[in-house]
Amino acid sequence: MRKYDIPESVIFFEKNIDLSTRLIQILNTYGHKDPLFICGANSYRELGEKVFHQCKSVLNDSEIIIAPEINKELIANDLAQEYLKSQSPIVGIGGGRILDFAKYISFKTDRPFISIPSNAAHDGIFSPISVIAGFSLGSKMPDYLMISLNTLEKAPLISIQAGIGDLIANFTAINDCYISEAFKDKDRKAEIGDCEHSHEVLNQEAINLAYQGSIELIDLIYATQANDEIVTKFTESRLDLLRSSSFLRQFIKSLVLSGMAMYYANNSSPCSGSEHMISHAIDAIYGHGVKAAHGVQVAVASYFIYPQQLEILKKINQTPERIINFEELFTLLKLPKSFQEIGVSSKELDYVLKLAPKTRANKFSILNLKDDRLKISN
Repeated sequence: MRKYDIPESVIFFEKNIDLSTRLIQILNTYGHKDPLFICGANSYRELGEKVFHQCKSVLNDSEIIIAPEINKELIANDLAQEYLKSQSPIVGIGGGRILDFAKYISFKTDRPFISIPSNAAHDGIFSPISVIAGFSLGSKMPDYLMISLNTLEKAPLISIQAGIGDLIANFTAINDCYISEAFKDKDRKAEIGDCEHSHEVLNQEAINLAYQGSIELIDLIYATQANDEIVTKFTESRLDLLRSSSFLRQFIKSLVLSGMAMYYANNSSPCSGSEHMISHAIDAIYGHGVKAAHGVQVAVASYFIYPQQLEILKKINQTPERIINFEELFTLLKLPKSFQEIGVSSKELDYVLKLAPKTRANKFSILNLKDDRLKISN
């Protein structure tokens, strides 16, 4: 399998002052003195304020917006005209909600977009998709992704665990791609009942990108585990090394490869399958993020769906390149292994699984197989 690397537009910084200096250089190349900064309130305090004022001392016309609550009305109003006056670059500083918002504005107005994440809780930091108010919208890849390692080291540990969870989900999303390909066969129509779906074209390069990103990170976690001192840190629940510079660099590389996979596929399939549909259903029932962070929810859903996918893949003579030991991996990372652990009972799960395929009605996954294929256990 071909090995992929991340583009030069992904830049790592140990010090925030170096990030600001490089950002000013990049902004100057666009010939605009009035970049628009979009931050969340928390990310402004943690990172945005320093970066903005360092840039404003050189770029006098810089403007900053502390993004409001992002809702359907804001989208309906074309993201509020006051945000769309200029063609200058947009700099998004924050978590997934803020970056998706800034990314979508830049896409709608054909403006350069520079992404500076304050955490890395999911693969949206480098994807061509924005999720706004529960809607997945076509967007653009960042022109630059600037990573403050110092900031990510200080981010809540759950944000790193959630980001890893989103990468674990690639394994089940890829399985769904192969299941979807197999069930294109008209002879298998009886096995999917009355489901109406469009089988997306299997893009092997996109699958390889998503797989490489996830497997490289998993291999690093296991290589980390092999050191006795590090094993102690993991088993004591400190998970200290998830904050190390070397781990964060690979972690970000893996998230970037996932984003690239979606770009090459021209859809989210290599990184979003049945596990994401289950997470969307949970959000639709309980509210976004009420039960758990997105990455944690898709990880739990992957843990649930992965062994059942392996049974289907075996029947269609499709063997995964590697079988992932989810039990061991989730124990190591202190991720929940059941829906009950995130507050979804077995009875509620039955409803979640019925709703899940309807959240992405045009996408085929294992959830589209007849109900008796899925074993509901929690």
